[in-house]
Amino acid sequence: HIYDESFYTDRDLDFELTFYAEEQSPDDAMVGFLWNDMIKIGLGIEASDGMVYGEDQYDLPIIVNPGSYTDMYIDQPAWESSGAESRRFFADLRTLEGSDVTKNWNLVGQLLGNVTSDSISLAWEFDNLEQLDGHDITLLAGENIIDMRTTSTALIVKEYFLNMQITI
Repeated sequence: HIYDESFYTDRDLDFELTFYAEEQSPDDAMVGFLWNDMIKIGLGIEASDGMVYGEDQYDLPIIVNPGSYTDMYIDQPAWESSGAESRRFFADLRTLEGSDVTKNWNLVGQLLGNVTSDSISLAWEFDNLEQLDGHDITLLAGENIIDMRTTSTALIVKEYFLNMQITI
C-alpha cells in the first residue's frame, strides 16, 4: 500500500489499529524480494459505519510481481453491492459507540508468489487506545481467539489467513 499519513491527521483523537502481515521464515534467497501488507481500522465519534469517501480507503491492487508477498484487505461485499467500486478496503473507520455495541471487521489475506513458508506473522499497534476503555479487542483466526490488548503479535498457519475477523 501507499500509505498517506495526511489521511489521518484530522483524526488525532480517534482510535486506530494498524494490522500488519508478513510471511514467517521465508527462504533466505527471497528476503530482499518480499512484500508485506497492512490495513487500518478505527473508531471515531464523527465517523460513519457505512462507506464514506475520504474516510474509508480502497485496497490498491498489486500491479507488479514481487518474489513473495502477503495481500490483505477488509472485505465489504455490502458496500460493493451498494455502489462502491470494490469490496476490498485498506482502511475502514466506523462510529465509536459504547462497549455494549460490537463492531466486526472481516479480513481476507493471501500469501502469494514463491511461497516457502506455511505460516503468517501478524502484528498490530494501537493509537488512542484510551478511547476504548471497557471494549474487548479480539482477533479470530481459524481456531485461534487472540486478545489483542494483551499481546501485539501472533503466528498463524496460512490457511487461517484467508478468513480472519477483528471484533471490538
